[in-house]
Amino acid sequence: MDADRLLDGRLKLRHLVLVATIAEQGSVVRAAERLRVTQPVVTRGLRELEAILGVELFDRGPRGVTPTIYGSAFLTHAQAVLTQVRQAGQHITELRRAGPARSPWAPTWPAPPCCCPGPSPGSSGPAGGCG
Repeated sequence: MDADRLLDGRLKLRHLVLVATIAEQGSVVRAAERLRVTQPVVTRGLRELEAILGVELFDRGPRGVTPTIYGSAFLTHAQAVLTQVRQAGQHITELRRAGPARSPWAPTWPAPPCCCPGPSPGSSGPAGGCG
């Protein structure tokens, strides 16, 4: 599979949430209940993801689902991405709570002095031409 296919816009965060929830719940029906959607919505989302990846992610059985080798591998990465997204959200929340402080990455040095030779024609600005 061409890894760039994962970046063509078809793969969504909801697919990652879906596969993580299915694995956690061990059942498409229980995953649907947990996500507060219907079972057909979960099944359709899983089929979409499997089509994008070109592999089956879960073995379906009468007592639920278990990840295939592909499902286990993808699940590891999906969980890592979801963790990073949650951490990004927490970081933004912390920054918002702190108020309108300067970014730690914004430069803190003073602006350099004006190097313009004189006032621009027709300007009533300060001497130095920067007005």
